[in-house]
Amino acid sequence: MPDETRPIVTLLTDFGDADYYVAAVKGVLLQLAPAVTLVDVGHQVAPGDVEGAAFLVAAAARWYPAGSVHLAVVDPGVGSERRIVVARCDGRWYVAPDNGLLTPILDDADEVRAVEADDLFLTGPGATFHGRDRFAPVAAYLARGEDPAALGPEIDDEIWLELPEPQRDGERLHGRVAHVDRFGNLVTDLPSDWLADGMVVEVGGHSTGRVVQHYEQLPAGEPGVLPGSLGTLELSLDGASLADRWKVGRGERVVVRPRAGGAATGRGSNPQEGAHAMTQWEYKVINIRSENYRLDPNCYTELNRLGEDGWELVGLTSVNFKTGATDNIAMVFKRPLG
Repeated sequence: MPDETRPIVTLLTDFGDADYYVAAVKGVLLQLAPAVTLVDVGHQVAPGDVEGAAFLVAAAARWYPAGSVHLAVVDPGVGSERRIVVARCDGRWYVAPDNGLLTPILDDADEVRAVEADDLFLTGPGATFHGRDRFAPVAAYLARGEDPAALGPEIDDEIWLELPEPQRDGERLHGRVAHVDRFGNLVTDLPSDWLADGMVVEVGGHSTGRVVQHYEQLPAGEPGVLPGSLGTLELSLDGASLADRWKVGRGERVVVRPRAGGAATGRGSNPQEGAHAMTQWEYKVINIRSENYRLDPNCYTELNRLGEDGWELVGLTSVNFKTGATDNIAMVFKRPLG
């Protein structure tokens, strides 16, 4: 059985593993709070990627017991006048620079404090390593169970990242890719339980209407959408990176809409009236590799997917109108706007 009296400190940084930085931070923590259990959330955050770090610390910290301390140092403003903040949420403590890194937990935070107890800080030879000299001593202080009120005053002007909230717009949902994991899965911010039957998910000019419950249900080479481990929708590709296939990254807009049915008959109650109503269309153009008008065999999966999503081929042409080169064929598709 684990020793429940040993405090837990997790670490998330952009320090990587090629330098001494992570080891130095851990050394300070072990000097100042020898009983702690140290857990690495990760140190491969892209340098200065505050938004990426914010996602990761919020995703991981919720699984730790009350009393745990979560130290996150992705600090492009190191050495400046930016504040160090501590926040308490659901009984857990968070220590981070005041640069928006704690945005995902601030709504539910019970208290947020600006650290002004500079007597805790180590005297370093420079101002470039606050992770070791300032953040680690503060995290160790909390791990020892010391009084958080002595760290500094409560504040209500902490910095937030400007992240759009997922939205419902009638039958349509609007969100974004919040994270791309190491497998190339697109983790969205749309709650899984918002997804109704018969919907299509669109992102980066691509779409899928295939809904599965786990990865193994995805046909080889075919994308699909599924409920992810964080309670939000994920888009995935069996055995490969969907992010690479679709060339989609974090922040890409995600739209979920009803699947288009057959040809529209208008909205009038009279069938004849409906038959003469103007049908509105949406269009998509894709480029397919070809050689002497022979299509790349790998294109058929994509064409089948478009057919499943209600797209109809209405024309094709050479991309290069000046030379007549046929190394690429532009295919034009349409479907009823719905």
